[in-house]
Amino acid sequence: MKTVLVATDLSARSDAAIRRAALLCGDRGASLNVLHVVDDDQPADLVRQEIAAARAYLERTLPLPGGRVLCEAGDPFAVITRIAVETGSDLVVLGTHRRKLLRDIFTGTTAERVIRRTRVPVLMAIRPPAGAYARVAVGIDLGPSSRLAALAADRLGLLPAGAAAVHAYPSVSRMPLALAVVEKAHVHATLEKEAGAAKRELTAFLALGGLDGLDLRPVVVEGAARDQLPRWAAEQGIELLVAGTRSDGGLQRLIVGSTAEALLAHATCDVLVVPEPDAPGLLDGPGTDGPAAA
Repeated sequence: MKTVLVATDLSARSDAAIRRAALLCGDRGASLNVLHVVDDDQPADLVRQEIAAARAYLERTLPLPGGRVLCEAGDPFAVITRIAVETGSDLVVLGTHRRKLLRDIFTGTTAERVIRRTRVPVLMAIRPPAGAYARVAVGIDLGPSSRLAALAADRLGLLPAGAAAVHAYPSVSRMPLALAVVEKAHVHATLEKEAGAAKRELTAFLALGGLDGLDLRPVVVEGAARDQLPRWAAEQGIELLVAGTRSDGGLQRLIVGSTAEALLAHATCDVLVVPEPDAPGLLDGPGTDGPAAA
């Protein structure tokens, strides 16, 4: 990881993002670019005043010596995606978002809109950093997007040894068993058999496509990924959840993907989302292609 872009709206919510980005850059000797976007739907004089004030504030409070401050006017998601490409960023870091319900239903949050339009992994920093990530989990759906997400996290240096590879699987037996008159021991044995089959499938997946070189610990949880991953992560004290996205053909990433979208909305830990590199409508950047380089 050579270059990190962190976007801030100067709110307290963005402080965790700036501190996390500075920590990542400091640990890796990477360049830090701090971006603030001013609303351009106002008089030009006000835009210039806000840019000057924001630049002065950020330069005064920049937590990493040598970091660069960028201030521009425009739509935040459009400016962030463009600057990520122009600066060759390997990672975009964003703070949490104060949701505006009706607008977000139709257009998505800034983070979701950035993810739709860029190849660059996006880290949503929710918690103030206490140090490097030690408890990390990767959501695995047994498809190429989760494989790419795990490799990207490893390449960025965000995947410690023993990180969890978590696969959520649907139980086909729980409901029929609940409706049938059977002994609890039989129910337990049947569900254990399903869990064992899911874990074997996950273990086989982790042995292929470059993942065999990663030190990942297979974990299976029963249920829908969008519901179970945030719950499991909270119970286990996970500090970073990693997820990939998938395009939906002609929709051209109209939605981020149900699991990644749920993590962005409901996770209580930081979330790294790795966009699918070949999805339509993406802006080029360093990307997620290629093998992990530790």
